[in-house]
Amino acid sequence: MVVTVPNDYRENVWLYAGMLGSIWASVEILIGSFLHNLHIPLTGTFLSLLSVFLISAASQVWPAKGMIWRSALVAASMKAVSPSAVILGPMMAIVMEGFLFEISLAVTRRHIAGFIISGAIAASWSIVQRLFNLVLVYGFNLVELYRNLYRYAAEKMGFVRLPGDEYFLVIAFIALPFLGGMVFSATGIWIGRRSLKKEEPCTEGQNVIPLKKNYPKISHPRPSLAMGLVQMFLIVFGLYFIETSFILYGFLYTAAYIGFNLYRYKNLARKFKKPGMYVTFILLAFLTGFFLGGGNATSRDAFTLEGAYIGGKMIFRAFIMIIGFSVIGMELKHEKIRRFFHSLGFARLQPSLEVAFLAMPFMSGILVESSRRTKDPFKVAICMLVSARKWIARYSSVPEACTRVTIITGSLHSGKTTMALAVDNILKSDNVFTYGFLTPGYMKNGQRTGFDILSVRTGEKTAFAIKGIGGDAVRTGRFSFYESGFRFGRQCLEMPAIPEKSVVFIDEIGPLELTGKGWDSCVRPALEKSGASILVIRRNILEEAISRYGIQNPEILDVDSLEKDSAPEGTTPEEKAAQDVSERILKCLGQPRY
Repeated sequence: MVVTVPNDYRENVWLYAGMLGSIWASVEILIGSFLHNLHIPLTGTFLSLLSVFLISAASQVWPAKGMIWRSALVAASMKAVSPSAVILGPMMAIVMEGFLFEISLAVTRRHIAGFIISGAIAASWSIVQRLFNLVLVYGFNLVELYRNLYRYAAEKMGFVRLPGDEYFLVIAFIALPFLGGMVFSATGIWIGRRSLKKEEPCTEGQNVIPLKKNYPKISHPRPSLAMGLVQMFLIVFGLYFIETSFILYGFLYTAAYIGFNLYRYKNLARKFKKPGMYVTFILLAFLTGFFLGGGNATSRDAFTLEGAYIGGKMIFRAFIMIIGFSVIGMELKHEKIRRFFHSLGFARLQPSLEVAFLAMPFMSGILVESSRRTKDPFKVAICMLVSARKWIARYSSVPEACTRVTIITGSLHSGKTTMALAVDNILKSDNVFTYGFLTPGYMKNGQRTGFDILSVRTGEKTAFAIKGIGGDAVRTGRFSFYESGFRFGRQCLEMPAIPEKSVVFIDEIGPLELTGKGWDSCVRPALEKSGASILVIRRNILEEAISRYGIQNPEILDVDSLEKDSAPEGTTPEEKAAQDVSERILKCLGQPRY
């Protein structure tokens, strides 16, 4: 039977790749690190088999062509911040497994047998890469050494030699993961199809799904490329430091890292309010005390401090990983990172990575919770797939990731207020509740001589500023301002019972507000009450204003930088920009224009 691919799967292929990549990276990083710490042989091969299982299962849930190689890119990118000291080899293995699986499926046209064969080929790559690395490091003399050793052993044991029989052992070595890949792939297909028949929640944590919506009551720092790089360094260095230093120093580093990020990212405090995490860590320390210690620990009847010591370090590493992945997901929104991926031709890889980093803590929690409830690995896998499917459904139901604050900026008298007025008119035509104020200017003999203040809700206006001396409140630059104008503006912003799906206009935030005067006391409450905000801010104070009011990731429209050739025929660049801003706001409010 050939797996058909509906159109919606093609359109959301990067979304599914982000989810599969998140689960894949979780297995590589968490389970892989655990197995490596136990020094279990052929850990890489076992991880490849698990990857084949995941790919086969996920492909039944989301049969999107191209999802596998995309998820491999996502998983490899996340592996870049793995606690492992060596990441290039595992990253290469992940990418190659994904591409080999995808290419093989393209040849077999996605038959069930094709999935099994593709899984076998992908699983074999770990051994092939290992052999290649050995030859690359030691040269072809290693091959000759092996041949001589084989011949010597065969003669001593009296084996009957066949031409080229020294390579039979190598072929057998590769055949084991090949056969294992077939079994794991077939099992993955079975589990994936079983998960499609299950709808009810399998854990309580399934309902805790991170959304794309902004949370207005929580102040977030602006994404910083430098901070993203610092976080990656702190994670890698921290994991190395914890592993190689005395446990007390590791504890101090972990505490300092958590404290720093709690101070910078206020919403991280929610992660420490879940008792299940602490129960898991206590259980981990208990088990490692029995099973990883020396002495009588092998008989499983004695608790050793050596094992608890290892468990403590594992807990510190877990804290670093959980916090680190969460904050990196925030910093990945930086515009320079977006442009970098666009320049490489992977315009949709970065959003897929954002999905993966958002989903990873959730899926890790589901893994821990479901494993605690049942020891059946198949039930755990089904629970993971059902939870992933529900996470994507919930994520997709939220309006497109939006910026609640749009800033219109530019030089003096460049048309900022005119642009804001155009946006207001479009929003009102779509029945959006708007409030706040604009300050249109008026001219005399070609010179700006004053401003009125206009309520966007009622259309009422009053005098606000006049050139020269004449205002009764304060003078700034060439203009004097009326106290009655400030009172009128505050009334526009201090309306009771503002609907959540409203848009507030503030024109403008200037030097007065930065000194605590003007509208300063009204700005934060207005931003928190409204569904979206339009702020007019001069370019020369833009960064200072954003910092003062803790504006998270604003959409910035510079009216001086509108491209004249960007608008369709019959539309001015200003009209197109106003339409674009309005459509983004409508999506953010959950009222997209169809």
